[in-house]
Amino acid sequence: MLDKVRTQNEFEAAKEMPTKLPLGFSLEKDGVYYEDPNDEKESRIFICSQLEIVSHQSDVDSNNWGIELKFTNSDDHTHYWAMPKSLLSGNGEEYRKQLLSMGLDIAHTNKAKSLLSEYINNCKPSRRATTVQKVGWYKSVYVLPGETIGNLPENERAIYQSLTSSNLCFARHGSLVQWESKIGRYTSGNSRLIFAVSLALAGILLKDLNVDGGGFHLVGGSSIGKSTINHVAVSVWGDRSRFKTWRSTGNALEQIALVHNDNTLILDEIGEANKYEMDNTVYMLANGFGKERSNKGFENRDTKTWRLLFLSNGEVDLRSMMQSIGKSPKDGQSLRIANIQADSGKFGVFDNLHEFSNGSQLADALKEHAEYFHGSLGIEFLQKYIGNHSEYKERAKFHFEDFIARNKFKNDSKVSRVLSRFALVAAAGELASDFELVSWEKGEVLEAISRCFKSWLEDRGSGNTEAEEAINKVKNFLERHEGARFEYLQTGSGLMNRKLVHVKEVYNKAGFKYQDSDRWMYYIYPETFKNEVCRDVNHQMALSELKAQGFLKHDVDRFDCKLPSNSTKKRPRMIAIWGSLLGEES
Repeated sequence: MLDKVRTQNEFEAAKEMPTKLPLGFSLEKDGVYYEDPNDEKESRIFICSQLEIVSHQSDVDSNNWGIELKFTNSDDHTHYWAMPKSLLSGNGEEYRKQLLSMGLDIAHTNKAKSLLSEYINNCKPSRRATTVQKVGWYKSVYVLPGETIGNLPENERAIYQSLTSSNLCFARHGSLVQWESKIGRYTSGNSRLIFAVSLALAGILLKDLNVDGGGFHLVGGSSIGKSTINHVAVSVWGDRSRFKTWRSTGNALEQIALVHNDNTLILDEIGEANKYEMDNTVYMLANGFGKERSNKGFENRDTKTWRLLFLSNGEVDLRSMMQSIGKSPKDGQSLRIANIQADSGKFGVFDNLHEFSNGSQLADALKEHAEYFHGSLGIEFLQKYIGNHSEYKERAKFHFEDFIARNKFKNDSKVSRVLSRFALVAAAGELASDFELVSWEKGEVLEAISRCFKSWLEDRGSGNTEAEEAINKVKNFLERHEGARFEYLQTGSGLMNRKLVHVKEVYNKAGFKYQDSDRWMYYIYPETFKNEVCRDVNHQMALSELKAQGFLKHDVDRFDCKLPSNSTKKRPRMIAIWGSLLGEES
């Protein structure tokens, strides 16, 4: 782990018993040495540069044991790594590779390599810590790679344990003052940028405000600055390595989600995603559960879980992607990833260009500055929030409820779910303003997030979108097939519609059409309606909505009716739809 900053109990300041070294080993200023106590003739062996064993750790179930290592490399940079003890199995090549990449000098003889494993494995530190397998909240502290923010009672310590020494993209470069002067001040007056910064911070509040995870999707044409919004969001916590892509397998996204637990994941260009997996991927990210898997013994392995928000962008949205492959997006999917128009209506994604001549210049400047000034705002926000956790948790709830009250919508549970997510973003932005970490004017956050919420409402339309989608399915089927798959209804030897003089043979018949009192009626076989017309949507919901809107002819307490008398003397029960659904008038 890569940070010198240790918010939770500095090791050097703790007055504890020193680590007990195994027999024959010595830890000196210039390194770790071994001298065989049973062979005075054997010379002392250099193993590696100075390497301290700080603590042993395990999880709450006494599994996932690890060893916390500390050393300072030749650049005078102090590294901490909570290394899984399992890496000591075999020849230890993997853990040595990690230590070498961090700058530890290791002797290359086989004897020294073997002794290094023995040294790490057999040191007896007095310190113990609790292993945490993912970033985010653990009790009252927030665990990050290399540091834990906050304090646990009775000197308990929690540390993040990882197979590698990566900082998991939580990188810091430059100060908060520099971030504010080069990036933050340009977000003021720009609703989409304020939204992006607030969203990047909002993942921290998911647990405390008990809001479900989910995402937002900025949709719009090319070259309007969509990716700039993502770059600004990324700069809150780290460098561009936090910029992830939809072009990943489900398994890879599970691991990515884990390292963004209780935080915000930034995903670029939805158009590059696998269209055939997108519906399941959106559910997976928002619901916070990976796939269930079994080991070689056919026992279920622990399912990966997380809690996060995510921000995406693209020229198309999920709904369009699903329709392009013949699928209908479920309402649940569209609620889990809320569309926001990226174009603000003025200068692409920007409302205010500040001193720049055009949007392109501002976008280029923000992207360039994000390369050099990043990671400080997120940490400062987290430290402030945890510094007085109980008070700021209540303040966050106030901002959350205030936003909902100001944007109160008609009684619609589905809209309320998404409104809660927008309110969470607003609460984070308001807290950042309260902490004086950003230079936004009073009321700017509420206005910016409200504009984004209204954009989503406009994109969604009114009513139950899944029901609307079902109605559209029925309408599209009739429009495509009314001329080829519907037979004109006949009685006796003649047509019931006396105006018709020619009847063509119908193949793959879906039903009948009939003109009743100058109004067209379409009778569809129930199985055809269920399996073809309403493919990928709930046919019962479609019938309910058709009935509610007056497009369905039906018997009392039913969704169907009998076919009028025809030439075959049979009167099966069928789904009868008025032609007014297609805009046909009497």
